[in-house]
Amino acid sequence: MAFIRNRLRAHVVRLLTLPAWRSLRRRVFELVQRLRGDGATIAYFHQADDPYSHLCAQLLGRITRDYRVEILAHLVPSPDDSAAPDRQRLALWSRRDALALARDCGIELLPSIAGAMAKAYRGNQEILQLIVERTASRPFQWYHRWRDRDRKRRNPAEVTKYDVADAVATELKRRRTINA
Repeated sequence: MAFIRNRLRAHVVRLLTLPAWRSLRRRVFELVQRLRGDGATIAYFHQADDPYSHLCAQLLGRITRDYRVEILAHLVPSPDDSAAPDRQRLALWSRRDALALARDCGIELLPSIAGAMAKAYRGNQEILQLIVERTASRPFQWYHRWRDRDRKRRNPAEVTKYDVADAVATELKRRRTINA
C-alpha cells in the first residue's frame, strides 16, 4: 500500500511542477491581478555598502517608469562572515562587476566619481588639481588623447582616466564658482 501511495504522490508532484502547468497558473494569476487593477510588486532588498545595491537603486526609477510596478524597499545589513569569508576580494570583485554592469546599462558614472573624489579630498583641492595636471599635462599629450579617443571609439561606454580627470576638473570649477 505504501508503494502505491508513494508512486501516486510522485506522479501528482510531477504533474503539478510541469512547466506548462506552472505557466498556466502564472497566466491565470496575472489575469486575475489585471482584472482587479493591481500592479506587480517588487520586493527590493538594499544593502548600503554593496555596489550592486547602489547600481540597482539607480535603475529603480527606470523600472517604475517603464512598468506598472510598486517597489517595496527593505534595508538589509551586510552578510555574516560565514556567508562572505573573504570580504576584501568580494568588495573588489563586486565593485569591478558593478562598474561593468553600469557601463552596459548606460548609467553615467563620471559625475558620481568626480563628486566622490571631491568629497574624499574635501579640504585639499590642491591634491585634486595635481591629479588633473598629472593626467592632462603628460608629455606627448596629443598622442595619449588620440589613443584614448581610439579606445572610446571601440568601447563608447568605457570610462578612462582622461574622462575622470576632465570630470574632476569640471567639478573643481563648479566648486570654485559656488565658493566664490
